[in-house]
Amino acid sequence: MASDILLYNVNKVFIGKDQLQHIEISRKIASIFNYKIKNIFEIPEGKTKEYYMSIPGTDGKKMSKSRNNIIDIFSSNEKIKKQIMSIKTDNKLIKEKKDPKNDNIFSLYKLFAEKKKIQKIKRIYLSGNFSYLDIKKKLYKEIIEKFSLERKKFKYYMNNINFLEKTLLDNAKYVRKITKKTIKNVRKSLLFK
Repeated sequence: MASDILLYNVNKVFIGKDQLQHIEISRKIASIFNYKIKNIFEIPEGKTKEYYMSIPGTDGKKMSKSRNNIIDIFSSNEKIKKQIMSIKTDNKLIKEKKDPKNDNIFSLYKLFAEKKKIQKIKRIYLSGNFSYLDIKKKLYKEIIEKFSLERKKFKYYMNNINFLEKTLLDNAKYVRKITKKTIKNVRKSLLFK
């Protein structure tokens, strides 16, 4: 991962909390190289958002495709609904108050909804007399609305594969220029030391 970061000579890398060690290793390698050989690499800085540090999956554990506990925003409405409806909840009765701090549905809902809506749902949790099904429906609606533009774009690209492939090839050429320059600078600096 350090080579992936340093090769492109970037100074900001957007990462999740579980990837901080990769940034630290990259920083250390870049610093040692810059100090001992030649000042070539940017010292990368990891950027994380505390709010998004750990996103719970439908099973309450960290969301991961390999755990199959994701909500695939680019799948069909029916599949998204099925994934949301599978979110694990406690077994409290409808009339009971619920704790939004320890609830998977609420944790996901607050990632997508506006502050005003989040506060409203929080009050519902604290007052009780609602079913988790109601909140799951609200989460589904938020996700569909929040990602409507991205879903349209995804559908467009999937229906225009030739355009997508051309775009990817053009970007690969651009990135290749950056990486060749970095490798050339590293080799050149190592030859003169």
